[in-house]
Amino acid sequence: MVLLAVAFWGYGVYQDKRYASKCQELVVALTETQDTAKSIASLSPNTNAGYQKLANRFAKQAEQAGDLESALSGKSGSAASKEQYERIMFIVAKDREMLQKASEIFKTVSAAKNKEEFERRGKLHQEFEAARGRIQEILGEVKIPGQKAGQTISYQALGDNMRAYMVKKLSQNKQYLADKMQQYQDRLRVDNETLKRKSEVVFLAESVKKDGNDLLIQGKFYNGTPEQVVGIGEMLIDISLYQFDVSLTTVTDFKYENPGLARIELEPGGAAGAIHLRLVGKAPKEEFNNFIVRLHKIHWKIRRLVKG
Repeated sequence: MVLLAVAFWGYGVYQDKRYASKCQELVVALTETQDTAKSIASLSPNTNAGYQKLANRFAKQAEQAGDLESALSGKSGSAASKEQYERIMFIVAKDREMLQKASEIFKTVSAAKNKEEFERRGKLHQEFEAARGRIQEILGEVKIPGQKAGQTISYQALGDNMRAYMVKKLSQNKQYLADKMQQYQDRLRVDNETLKRKSEVVFLAESVKKDGNDLLIQGKFYNGTPEQVVGIGEMLIDISLYQFDVSLTTVTDFKYENPGLARIELEPGGAAGAIHLRLVGKAPKEEFNNFIVRLHKIHWKIRRLVKG
């Protein structure tokens, strides 16, 4: 029994050391991926130089992430909490997925010649950004064994530089750009037509622009009720901003009220002139080229007719 206990203890020590060693490898791997942001920033969208080298680098990093995922699977150290271990495994899996998408982007980005190929690049970038965003969230919540005190691992620059590069690359194809802008306009038109069928006061968005640090939403209030509206009060605003199909920022349930709206009068089936709603301090640092705006829980007053 004593020998068996010693054997179990020895195996536990071995597992702890192996787990710690693999976690240190993970820290190194994440740091190396973090540093690829500089390589992306140095790329020129006007030439094909460096694409294949970066594609190979991402492919190799994806393979390493896969090896780490296998090595760490089911082998958490005795000192690791279940939550910490699950988050580390999540990071490794998402990192492998993100790196595979990045490799595909740079393997084929220079070959894009038609709309379908450009759509595929955009989809790959969307998937890359989704994985990167989830990793970024978890990195801020968990400390990986082997991560030095004060050492910060961040994929923010990686996301920013990839987005900036992809925007320039996709925008180079004038037909693709025109088709995407038309697609976003069609979506906006359909959304507004759908809103006009509601039996309530709705907001028909037309444009969203940055004004310094603020967002300026332009549109019209439309009266879908059978009664005359004589004033609009507070409301909640949801807004999502995109660069092509990649989400940049989302604001939900932004409480908005403007005393000037209390003077609006709307006949049944009528719309007010151009209205500007200012969201103070909500402009992102990045540029965006399409949006989705939803106003809900709009409060309004009606004028009731008194029968003589």
